[in-house]
Amino acid sequence: MHNTQIFFPLVAMAFWTFAITLYMGRIRVRAVRNNEVKFSYFKLNQGSQVPERMSRVAQHYENLFEINSLFYIVVILMYTTQQTALLNILFAWAYFATRVVHSIIHLGSNNVKTRFLFFVLSLVFLVTLWIIFLARII
Repeated sequence: MHNTQIFFPLVAMAFWTFAITLYMGRIRVRAVRNNEVKFSYFKLNQGSQVPERMSRVAQHYENLFEINSLFYIVVILMYTTQQTALLNILFAWAYFATRVVHSIIHLGSNNVKTRFLFFVLSLVFLVTLWIIFLARII
């Protein structure tokens, strides 16, 4: 029997991405209103210097679609191959939690050493999920 609880961390990550999307929109609107960037900048996302916070949130937003795609894939593969044990669910939640902390650091204090630590920790959880998946299908 499939355990659909494996999808909760995946859905949480999707909603976290939606939240960052809204935050990025708010930062961009504020930058235009404060005349920090011209509205025409958004035609090609180039043409003028942008505020650091706007650049950082855009970079972080892109990052949410890079490594996280491997998370979404492994969770779906685990579900379809009936690898939804509690341990797998816990690793998926751990991945989500470390990515949220990474986001908060990146968009807040931006302490690079701490941010990197949480990125590596999230990567360990993600690689572990892939190793568990691979070990079960071999």
